[in-house]
Amino acid sequence: MRLNGWQRLWVLTIGLWALVVASVAWGLWTYSTAGSVSFATQALAWWIIPALAVYALGWAVGWVRRGFHL
Repeated sequence: MRLNGWQRLWVLTIGLWALVVASVAWGLWTYSTAGSVSFATQALAWWIIPALAVYALGWAVGWVRRGFHL
């Protein structure tokens, strides 16, 4: 499977977003007294939900665009 340009852009964006979320989570975790599993789950949710939402939005826009080109 080959990624097209938009998918490559999405991979780059979620990689950068992962760095942002990880650095903020690391900074907050050092000052937090919450459980590490719960904190890790929240950090994962802060990363994966926007990543999937952006991918779904891009897929939906592409689907609509392809519909107008038929």
